[in-house]
Amino acid sequence: MWSWLPLLFLSIAGLIGQQPPSQQTAKPAIVSSDVPVDSLGETVYAHQGKEDKDKPIVPGVLTDPEPVKQVRPKLTKELKRRRFEGEITVLGVVAATGMAIDLKGQDGEDADATASALDAVRQYRFKPATLDGRPVAVRLKVIVNFKIF
Repeated sequence: MWSWLPLLFLSIAGLIGQQPPSQQTAKPAIVSSDVPVDSLGETVYAHQGKEDKDKPIVPGVLTDPEPVKQVRPKLTKELKRRRFEGEITVLGVVAATGMAIDLKGQDGEDADATASALDAVRQYRFKPATLDGRPVAVRLKVIVNFKIF
C-alpha cells in the first residue's frame, strides 16, 4: 500500500479554518501591499491585517476564494529515497478566473519538494474571491505538508 502519501493543508491568504463566506465577519479590504497587481494585470486584494492599519481601505465586502479542486503533489524518486518530510509554503494569487497564478516557493525550502508542490498547486481551481459580488484576485498561501505514513 502507499506509505508515501503526502498530507495537504490549504491556507488561503493566510487564513485557516474560516467560516463560509455567508457567515464571515466583514473585515476591511485593501489592495495587497505584497502583490498589488498580478501577471494578468488584475488588482490583487487582501483582508486588512494588523500590519496593514496604515493602508487605505477599499470600499465593499471581500469574500475569500473557496477551493473547488485540489491536487496532491507527486513524490519524486529522489524525495522517496531521502524519505523527505516537511512543509512547503507556496505563495501566489488566486485570479478572478479561479486559477492559481504567479506561484513561488518560499526561499530556503527543499528544491525537489518545492517543485512538486508548485506543480500540484498550479492545477488547483477555486471559486474566486469577490468584492461586492464581483470576482477579484486575492493573495494565496498554500502549505503542502509531506509526511511519511
